Amino acid sequence: SFRKPFIMPRGTASEGLGPLGAIHFDPADPDGLAAAMAAAMDTAPGEPDPTALAARAPTAISGAFLAEIAALVRG
Repeated sequence: SFRKPFIMPRGTASEGLGPLGAIHFDPADPDGLAAAMAAAMDTAPGEPDPTALAARAPTAISGAFLAEIAALVRG
């Protein structure tokens, strides 16, 4: 997130990004996106959770991906 607020629709894929600073909105709410945008502009971003940052570091992501590929190859 480069320590900047970012907005995402609330859903299964986005819930884990809350510790990194994601501001969620309900896509079914007609005012949800506008409220999330206002929150992004009016609220100073906090520091992201260091554990969440480490878990989503490029080396951690690629390492986990390659481990899963290796497991598939081994059967």
